Amino acid sequence: MPNDADVEELKRDERAFSIPVLAAKRMLEANGDPLKRGEYSLELLDLIKERGFNDKKTRLYRQFTRRILQTDAEDIAPKIREVWKVQFRPIEEVQREIFIRYAKEEGREEGKEEMARNLLNDGVAPEIIARSAGLPLEKIQALQN
Repeated sequence: MPNDADVEELKRDERAFSIPVLAAKRMLEANGDPLKRGEYSLELLDLIKERGFNDKKTRLYRQFTRRILQTDAEDIAPKIREVWKVQFRPIEEVQREIFIRYAKEEGREEGKEEMARNLLNDGVAPEIIARSAGLPLEKIQALQN
């Protein structure tokens, strides 16, 4: 069983391995108790938030913590979801958000091309259009033909 000094030292330790080691120590300390597993999981999730990791590293640490403390179990999952609301969105919602972002980007590109065609029709030089619209000169020349 880990002593409190080890746990506190790991909480302060900024090195990459400290969170997985702390998760393993907490898993042993919980000894299968679902309430302790949930409590320790929340402690680790808070620590992950505090560290300010990038999205990829945060996701990896959360996944590791969830697996080692077995917090996908029915007895713990609702509390974890409550704390990390944003992280447990339905896949359909995420897919819709990605589609909307993609559609907006496509719309921007189409709008730039339409503007470039209109400016070409008004006799504006392709170099000026390319610079103003943020499109490659080759794209403007292709639109011109």
